[in-house]
Amino acid sequence: MTIATNIKLRRLELGLTQDQLARAIGYRSRSAVAKIESDATDLPVSKLLLLAQALDTTPERLLEGAGEFSYSDAGSESRATRVDHGQPRVAAVILAGGRSSRNMRNVPNQFISILGRPVVDYCMEAYQSHPMVDEIYVVCLEGFEDIMNAYARRRKVTKLVKILPAGKTGVLSARKGYQALCDKGYRPSDIVVFQESTRPFVTEEMITGLIQATREKGSVITGEVRSDNVQFFQDDNGGLKYLDRNKIIDLQSPDAHKISVVRDVFKRADNEGHELVESNIGMLMYNLGFTLNFREGARNNIKILREEDVAVATALLKQQG
Repeated sequence: MTIATNIKLRRLELGLTQDQLARAIGYRSRSAVAKIESDATDLPVSKLLLLAQALDTTPERLLEGAGEFSYSDAGSESRATRVDHGQPRVAAVILAGGRSSRNMRNVPNQFISILGRPVVDYCMEAYQSHPMVDEIYVVCLEGFEDIMNAYARRRKVTKLVKILPAGKTGVLSARKGYQALCDKGYRPSDIVVFQESTRPFVTEEMITGLIQATREKGSVITGEVRSDNVQFFQDDNGGLKYLDRNKIIDLQSPDAHKISVVRDVFKRADNEGHELVESNIGMLMYNLGFTLNFREGARNNIKILREEDVAVATALLKQQG
């Protein structure tokens, strides 16, 4: 951990943009803060004091950098405490490569702070505490690897094995996670759970049910039948056609698959020259003609995309205590 990482981490915790922090310490543009956070400039004591004040912390906390998190150490501890459930191994791949910031905070959705914690933090905690999950891999947006590392270290996410660079699309990021499992020696019967990092309300019950269903069916996606008043869609000619909302499935996350299934999906995609532009494995499977199996999700399994989602998530978390 460096001073630059600590500054960026604290800024994100407070929900500040680089522009806002720049103005708070006397700069006119965000470029100065960007240089500080990239470790590309020396930081005098006077500027460190200003940053500490603007970030509502102390210089000592910003200088705190001992105890670098080791993936190999984390993996060893995870294996030592692994619950042997007599079943194929299970790895969680948390997809945190999105760049969207429709939340009006100029911060990628997975890193915005809700009740003092980034959204992705809630996801990591769910898989860290789940007894059926053996290892965690995170596919991370470029430039945020140290931040993700710091979050994992703070929350003692000992199952974390590796942080991987994100792909250009959701499916390419998923492929990187899958390849990491293959490199680690995961077998065809082992299971990978793909989790969107912007859904902080994944529960132990969801994960358990998904893994159990995947053992039986090989591939299962979390989905929810829409209960909203959706009744019509507009066809190509501008006319309206009726939709039965009971037949509309809202794709959620997580989704789980045996390694053999993911292997077959990507093999078919390669053989057909498919461009892998989809946002998730489920859509890729559909486009390639694979059978989709669904397991009922939950109404509160919301995805953080906009500012109103942040407000709803905050209220739900407060309600949970």
